[in-house]
Amino acid sequence: MKRIILIVFIGTLFISTASAQFSFGVRAGVTASDMSLDVLPDTAVDIVFGYNAGVYFKIFDGLFSLQPEILYVRRGMNLNDLESDWYTRYYFHYIDVPVLLRINVPLKNTEIYFNLGPYAGYAINVKYKENSFDSDQNAWVETESTCDYETCIDNRFDYGFAMGAGLTYKHFVFDVRYNLGVAKVGDKERFNSSNHKFLNISLGYQFK
Repeated sequence: MKRIILIVFIGTLFISTASAQFSFGVRAGVTASDMSLDVLPDTAVDIVFGYNAGVYFKIFDGLFSLQPEILYVRRGMNLNDLESDWYTRYYFHYIDVPVLLRINVPLKNTEIYFNLGPYAGYAINVKYKENSFDSDQNAWVETESTCDYETCIDNRFDYGFAMGAGLTYKHFVFDVRYNLGVAKVGDKERFNSSNHKFLNISLGYQFK
């Protein structure tokens, strides 16, 4: 009996999804990000610019739609010493999966929309650039390295909330979205009490 109910449920879900109004699109753009950190008084956390790219799906037309996405996002932050030229700039490469409720306001040849929902992310790579004083060269030197997870972060999983707005003109899409991470990236000294904050601005194309 349970199997029959499960088969009926899956079949009904499949038929509903297949019959639903469905479209998808691609987008890419710039990301401005930093993190909430406990830092020393003479250290500042500055914004780092990265990028985002991926695909999204729009399920159902009308006033409300569901919009799941798969995005590649490079986030980051810059730890900057206020009393010297030292800095360490981190780049976190994430696969993000937002699932957003979308409210659509159709206009002539244009659709304005607002979206809100959770996202989940997984860090696939962490790199950093450090500008430090080299006594042998008697100069400030910038070096780039790949960060060891055991050294940099404890938690490769991230999750939080996203909210934003955008417009669709014919097939072209402009989207602005603010993301606030809830998960703490790690309890290491360098990332104590840390969570991501980032803004995605992107242009896209929606296929009908």
